[in-house]
Amino acid sequence: MPKGKVLTNIEKGQILAFHREKILNREIARRLKRSDHVIRNFLKNPADYATLKRKPKKSKVSSCKKRRIVQLPSNSSKSLKTIKSDLGLNVCKETIKKVLEDSPHILRSKMNKAPILKPVHKQKLIEFAHENMARDWKQ
Repeated sequence: MPKGKVLTNIEKGQILAFHREKILNREIARRLKRSDHVIRNFLKNPADYATLKRKPKKSKVSSCKKRRIVQLPSNSSKSLKTIKSDLGLNVCKETIKKVLEDSPHILRSKMNKAPILKPVHKQKLIEFAHENMARDWKQ
């Protein structure tokens, strides 16, 4: 992969002009404050300079598996780890997260933490319900 910036149109024109005047590549590089290597690569084939089309990275998850990932948590609060284990996928949690983020149908949000409901709390809820069964809640 290239490390520096691509040559501008002005720099390309200057390189071609200096080259026509029979100036050495190293001298052209020194004048333009660019590397000798980039000058050499440009002069090899000026028409094809910086036109390399890179292929996108192949996805580890097939389209079939993506559909299964989206279908599974559609109406549940399953974690990414449980989705991974339920489907038997050999990918990391982040990959599953990206698939779910890309899907317009799934809106995931982190669940709020709630305190554990102890037997004392359950008893108080039942007492409250018994006390207020006859209450008119519309007022």
